[in-house]
Amino acid sequence: MLIGHRFMDTFKIYCYFAFALVTVSCTDKKGLDETNAGWSKPSNALSAKLIFEVDISSSHAKVVHPKIKLRNESDNPIKFLWCVYDAGIFVVKSSKEITVQRSASIRSGPQGAKVIIINPGEIYELDAYDYGYGLSSDSHVFAFNTASFQAELKSGLYSVDYRLVVNQTDINRMLKDYDWIHEDPSSLWIGDIVLKNVQLHLK
Repeated sequence: MLIGHRFMDTFKIYCYFAFALVTVSCTDKKGLDETNAGWSKPSNALSAKLIFEVDISSSHAKVVHPKIKLRNESDNPIKFLWCVYDAGIFVVKSSKEITVQRSASIRSGPQGAKVIIINPGEIYELDAYDYGYGLSSDSHVFAFNTASFQAELKSGLYSVDYRLVVNQTDINRMLKDYDWIHEDPSSLWIGDIVLKNVQLHLK
């Protein structure tokens, strides 16, 4: 009987210990999933995440700010050529999977460029909204205004695709255009980042 009791006590302790291990493992995994939710696969050690913020412009128009977050997944700093208002290609689809067409009513603002350094593990955020003008002050209209896509959206649910492709030819061309930037073209990030079906809910 004594042996039986000792066996049961030992078995209970083992079960509690095993349960604690499983709980910790699941918690860690869940936290990791939440941390990495929405991030693209890394391209040349750079991953991206797309979020949206709605703001009111000086003309009382509702504007959607697509924010691009860039995260360095490597152990080395990444030099990124940031072109203001030119942050990749956007495609917006309605809840019925109908691609929203560009609108000619929203005009683009000026462009510029600079080189930023993203350190290992660091997240850098840029606003892809193109500060244009001539926006509607209709409270039911949201201006989605980027260099690649400009439209006035109604309230509703949308999905947004985003792709940022930068090759060496692009880098060489941009450095030629922005001749005040003195960087070795081969030292700047190139890659292909893809984000699909990012939800945009406008209320």
